[in-house]
Amino acid sequence: MPRGDLARQLVWGHVSRTVRDVLVDGRVVVRDRRPTGIDLAAVAEAAAERSAALLRRAGLTPRPTWPAEPAGTP
Repeated sequence: MPRGDLARQLVWGHVSRTVRDVLVDGRVVVRDRRPTGIDLAAVAEAAAERSAALLRRAGLTPRPTWPAEPAGTP
């Protein structure tokens, strides 16, 4: 039996990967660890477009976080 506040242990004693399904007010909002009410691909695409637009507006050029040339290329 966990010691202390059982509700607190339930909320804070786990990591996100232990949660499979989430219901809010009787509605399933996460099923099999995936949100049900949004299109994740569309959100990612919109975020990439807006990020690029903000960088352009700021006059910044993004640099790759990984070498642009394969190893061993002069």
